[in-house]
Amino acid sequence: MDAGCTADSLAATASQTAPSDTLPPLPSTSATPSPTEDPPGATGYPLPEEARAYTPEGARAFFDYFIAVLNASSAVNDPIPLRELGQGCEFCDELTQRYEQNAVDGLRVVGADLVLTGVGEVVVGPTTAGADGAGMAFTANQTASQVFDAAGALILDTPPIELVGSVGLVWLSDQRDWLVNELGLDMRT
Repeated sequence: MDAGCTADSLAATASQTAPSDTLPPLPSTSATPSPTEDPPGATGYPLPEEARAYTPEGARAFFDYFIAVLNASSAVNDPIPLRELGQGCEFCDELTQRYEQNAVDGLRVVGADLVLTGVGEVVVGPTTAGADGAGMAFTANQTASQVFDAAGALILDTPPIELVGSVGLVWLSDQRDWLVNELGLDMRT
């Protein structure tokens, strides 16, 4: 990963709008979990039905959902949704730690949403560990951001950043759900 685009720099420049302001409307799911079963996806962010398929389209729909949840949860320094969707993902773990530290430090971040600008071919099949999964390369823009300390003073002003990345997903067939197990981002040169 490029030194200029670390999990710390992305999280420190995450947006501070309410989740409902940044999360696009997600289609309702027709599958209703039983009362004792946790619904798929992150707590508070229902997983759209189209993201519950082991297909290239399902993997892509899950990745779009993941980016929307990432933007919404980072806006309020909430590590829980990312922790739920990014199990085994080192980059995701770094982001959740940064969200927690931002909250402790009283940092308020405005901007820094990730906006996908392109997604390559989605490849679905066995991962190197033998699990069912998917992978894709992508390009994105991180919107400009400002970081404010607990007293409201501006401490960081970051321009928009162009990024390239890749994501690896693992399919949970028993739950008809995906998890992010790899996420890499670099500044575009």
